[in-house]
Amino acid sequence: ASPDRVKTKRLGYEEAAVKIQDFYLGGQKRAAIGSVPDELVDKVALVGSKDRIRDRLGAWKDAAAQRHVGTMVVPASDVDTLRFLAEELL
Repeated sequence: ASPDRVKTKRLGYEEAAVKIQDFYLGGQKRAAIGSVPDELVDKVALVGSKDRIRDRLGAWKDAAAQRHVGTMVVPASDVDTLRFLAEELL
């Protein structure tokens, strides 16, 4: 199994991972995207408005302190996002 699928299983979304992978490998990329549960996205990504991200950053900080978060990927071309995260995290 792929590393992403192993991680998804560990997070409790094995059934969703199988479905997503089956759609994707079958060439149905839109169906794969549409079958990703919102709850899974919330566990692995900070997305949404600044207020929503600000509200969720506490849980991410706690996870980072426990070494559950090793890296955050932020689009380097988006200066406003970098500034916002720097202000919230530092």
